[in-house]
Amino acid sequence: AGGEHVEEQEDGHVLTFNEFLQEADVQFLDFLRRGTSFGAAGHLDNFEEPKELMECMELLYLTSPELGFLEKGCAILQGDVHQRKFQLLDKERHLNCKENQPAIFDAIQDATGEKLVNLKFDVQQLKRCCRQQTSQAWKEWRAKLEGRALGEMEKILGVLNQDLSNLQENKKHLEDMFSES
Repeated sequence: AGGEHVEEQEDGHVLTFNEFLQEADVQFLDFLRRGTSFGAAGHLDNFEEPKELMECMELLYLTSPELGFLEKGCAILQGDVHQRKFQLLDKERHLNCKENQPAIFDAIQDATGEKLVNLKFDVQQLKRCCRQQTSQAWKEWRAKLEGRALGEMEKILGVLNQDLSNLQENKKHLEDMFSES
């Protein structure tokens, strides 16, 4: 116990809320206008400044409750982006595989001169043929739909004609009853 000198430690300086904000370089609700902020309903009138760092952190947590939600949403989106990138690369590898390409691809790459011109003409002809077949299939489908609609409308016309006939008979019957009386 000879020469050891034990210094008494001073009580640690407790930061005030304003000192904490200044030290942490945080602006707390400064950007909000009066009447629109957290304290607009009179909550800040009897508000006591937090005395300790933990109280400051709790208050900051209360003012940004969406942070965890937004961080979780960002993580989900980043995961989706990563997954979609992987799927895209897989599909590109699949498309670039020789077995999955039409034979015309190789033929056009190898062709030169008049053979290339003829292949291009053949491709144009195939495109026209495909357009014609598509147009024909669409017109047949449309005619089928219109035919169904026509059939339904003819049924409705039959029902309406029957109703008209019944109403005319009822009118004649009522006219006969009134003429007899």
